[in-house]
Amino acid sequence: VDPEDTLTWSLSRGLFRNHPDFRVLVAHQGREALHLLKEESIDLVLSEVKLPDFHWLDFLEKVVHLSPQARILDVGCGKAYLLYELKKLLPQAQIVGFDLSRHALAEAKPEVKEQLFIHHAQDPYPFGDQEFELVISLGTLHNLILPDLQAALKEIERVGKNKYIMVESYRDDQELFNLQCWALTCQSFFSHHEWIWLFEHLGYTGDYEFIYFE
Repeated sequence: VDPEDTLTWSLSRGLFRNHPDFRVLVAHQGREALHLLKEESIDLVLSEVKLPDFHWLDFLEKVVHLSPQARILDVGCGKAYLLYELKKLLPQAQIVGFDLSRHALAEAKPEVKEQLFIHHAQDPYPFGDQEFELVISLGTLHNLILPDLQAALKEIERVGKNKYIMVESYRDDQELFNLQCWALTCQSFFSHHEWIWLFEHLGYTGDYEFIYFE
């Protein structure tokens, strides 16, 4: 799901080239995607965060079918503004988040601050298997070196029934240069094709999204 034709074409071509048995469907708006989800059996959804006709949180709720009392974990939550928005969207949800930055957690909204704690994404999570209906991690995992990235993905996969992560990536040499210049904490510089291969190799089965420095 992406409003840009060039990106949907590139991803579709890459997926089909690596997996010729895949059937790839493309939508350019959220409502178009929701119609396809009703009409077709879909195993994996890849979506741009900024959709022209949907707030992405509303779209995520409809795609994942979160229950009102869903348990939601944010890995690398920062100031937990996303968890705050999710709590407004699903008032009965049980939200949990962690980050390595004490400063970020100190700046969190009072409504969610008690559900946050200091923790590293690559360390074992103090939760049971499949404990969360949704685990999200936005803009965090590319800051890990490969062994730590493997450990974090393993834990996300273990504790979450549904997973959604976003990482920084690149599609050409210029975007790689921009990424190297601007993403000062990034440790894993992978193209979107390499990320997809890595997810499959490490057994990650959730949804994912890439952002680029154009």
